[in-house]
Amino acid sequence: MYRYTVSPLKIGLKVDYKGASYKITDHFMEHNAVRQYIIQSMADGGTKRVFRHEICDARSQSDEELSQIDEDLTAKCINQEPPSKKPRFKELPSKEEIEKLALARTEPRTNQQTVWGVKILRGWLTENKYSSSFEELDETILNDRLCYFYASLQTKQGTDYSKSALVGIRSAISRHITGPPYNREINIITDKLFMPSNHVITGMMKKLKREGKDITVHKKAVAEGDIKSCIPVVSSVLITQ
Repeated sequence: MYRYTVSPLKIGLKVDYKGASYKITDHFMEHNAVRQYIIQSMADGGTKRVFRHEICDARSQSDEELSQIDEDLTAKCINQEPPSKKPRFKELPSKEEIEKLALARTEPRTNQQTVWGVKILRGWLTENKYSSSFEELDETILNDRLCYFYASLQTKQGTDYSKSALVGIRSAISRHITGPPYNREINIITDKLFMPSNHVITGMMKKLKREGKDITVHKKAVAEGDIKSCIPVVSSVLITQ
């Protein structure tokens, strides 16, 4: 015949015995007899040997109720969620943050030049009744637009741009369409499809030079005599160091 058995109360469980607080420190059975418990007073540390029903009588609870309390406490500890682990990486960035990081690859001064060059192109497109959105134009159409754009360039005062300004405008447009968010895999400076527009801007630079309007200033070369006069000074400095 099956006999229902109750699991023993856990060591360390706090119980009441005759109105005083105790905790279970040990339990044992002698020759298949009734299980006994060693309980220790929470007040003075004294110990007593008691039967399970004595603990139950003191708490007005059955063996099953005491066992259930212990099981509930154990289950609560097991089911308790572990502390959240600190993430290894930063929070997933937004698309805007990604674009800002990509723009950070160039210096602020360069970014300002890019904005300046693109603004000039948009102004020309609007003035000539084209859409100001040129970033995703077909390469052939974009090249055609650039041919006329380069040829129409002049400053607000109506004078020709310098060679360096022309180069800067073209470079600004190139950086704009190859950077985020467009990231086009084209090069308006070196690609064969853009050779016609590059011929136009190269011709403009040559024309500036022939007309004496190329105002690019080059640093004056150091004369040979000046170089020779510097050698003794440099040598004496190195010797004294």
